[in-house]
Amino acid sequence: TFDLSVLTNRGPWGGVTNLIVNKLIYKSGEQNNFIPKLVEFFEYSDPVAGIGYINIVSAAFTADETLLCRAEAYVMKNEYSNASTDLITWYKARTTENTTPLTEAYIEQFYGAASSSICPPIHPKFEVADGKQLNFIKCVLHFRRIETVHEGLRWFDIKRYGIEVTHSFSDGTNDVLTKDDPRRAVQIPSEVISAGMAPNPR
Repeated sequence: TFDLSVLTNRGPWGGVTNLIVNKLIYKSGEQNNFIPKLVEFFEYSDPVAGIGYINIVSAAFTADETLLCRAEAYVMKNEYSNASTDLITWYKARTTENTTPLTEAYIEQFYGAASSSICPPIHPKFEVADGKQLNFIKCVLHFRRIETVHEGLRWFDIKRYGIEVTHSFSDGTNDVLTKDDPRRAVQIPSEVISAGMAPNPR
């Protein structure tokens, strides 16, 4: 099942009801989630019998996710005004009209005090300055985590920023993927291992 805390955590928009994407992705049962973001199309193999296949169309590149990538690039160049413009554009498209307006100062204020449940600590291999740059990066990562839910893109942020991930099991134990966990590296192909090359450590 999907951890709905991604969408139910508070953000600069305030309560969760102000986040439009939360109304598009919601829990519909104990083991199921209804995801209108991934639209189903039915392809008939036999129109008379009414049978066929369900296809799901997922865009590989979207303007929304690309906007957040550009905002990140601006942050890394210390161009906070440009980054704010992109983040505000996403924010306006994804929140309701009665939401607190997003500004450059509000980004700094909110993400400077954000909890680890909203913004897990980051451990990048590259430099991110404390203060304004870190707070803006937290904002970008938070927005992108919501925008790309169920699209398989979170792993790139987890790897690049050394975000630790905890998986909890039904027996009460946890498995933590630490910032330097060797499992972050993709395993080499089995054919190469069988030819004699040592596998990546696990």
